[in-house]
Amino acid sequence: MSLKLVIFFLLISSSLCAEEKYSFDGYKLIRITPKSLYHIQLLNYWENRPEFDVWNRIKSIEETVDVALSPKAFGRYKSLFKLIDLPFTVINENIQKLLDHEQESMARNKNTRSIVGKYARYSEIISFISNMEIDNPDIASSYSAGKTYENRDLKVLVLKTSTSQKSIWIDCGIHSREWVSISTCVWFIDQLVKDFRNSDPVATDLLNFYEFHILPLVNPDGYEYSHSTVRKLRFFTIFKKKKIQV
Repeated sequence: MSLKLVIFFLLISSSLCAEEKYSFDGYKLIRITPKSLYHIQLLNYWENRPEFDVWNRIKSIEETVDVALSPKAFGRYKSLFKLIDLPFTVINENIQKLLDHEQESMARNKNTRSIVGKYARYSEIISFISNMEIDNPDIASSYSAGKTYENRDLKVLVLKTSTSQKSIWIDCGIHSREWVSISTCVWFIDQLVKDFRNSDPVATDLLNFYEFHILPLVNPDGYEYSHSTVRKLRFFTIFKKKKIQV
């Protein structure tokens, strides 16, 4: 076998490995209860480390903070917590089981036509916006707010009536791993249009006065990456030699 052929197969193999979905098997979710300002300062400092994955906001003393840690990181931080008398409890022994359950739920809903209540992919969200325009030409239109690094459209849906006076901007999906944010925007659009069609007084008043500009997915590149490769990643990563915020 020639050297060129060997190099070719090595490159193909490394590319395939890079595309494999990352496993969080053995990762623990812990709940920390800071007891002092010093604890808060340390948590804020550790939050900047990729291995210290904070799942909610670090607020104040006695306010619990949930953190995901790899098996290796857990061993290291566990010793630090004991050293500084920082109380914690393990609330989930294996995060991957949560993600597996999430995937199973998504698989069951895969053939459902509507994306409302689902964790829809980027292409489905774009189709949802297009269909909303087609089905509601009197109140719905759209435009592109720009292109992402990977050349995806930032599609904005506009909902208004002829009497709309003030504009409201709504966006979702800044942090790509927070899938429920995107689903919330989709649900809001669907509910507002349905209620308006059913002559609901609140929806009617809203659309007769406000012009809604809704961007359901601010970060589609990172969102798609979180679906295909790393579900819970927070920080910047190199993917296909490009930086994508995830």
